[in-house]
Amino acid sequence: MAKSSDTAAPSTQAIDLSALESKINLLPEIDTAKVVDIHNRIIAGEYEIDADRLAGKLKDLESSL
Repeated sequence: MAKSSDTAAPSTQAIDLSALESKINLLPEIDTAKVVDIHNRIIAGEYEIDADRLAGKLKDLESSL
């Protein structure tokens, strides 16, 4: 039976931590207050979706692809 090891096997792919950090820093800031507000409105059944606006955004996204 194989014995488990406390050490991880070397990865076949090196991780460039500085490149990873750079990509993380490029991510947009998250407005946590807005996220909490939307979450609360969804839970309360008060969040309304503007179907026309959503359709327009999807159309714009598809056009950009």
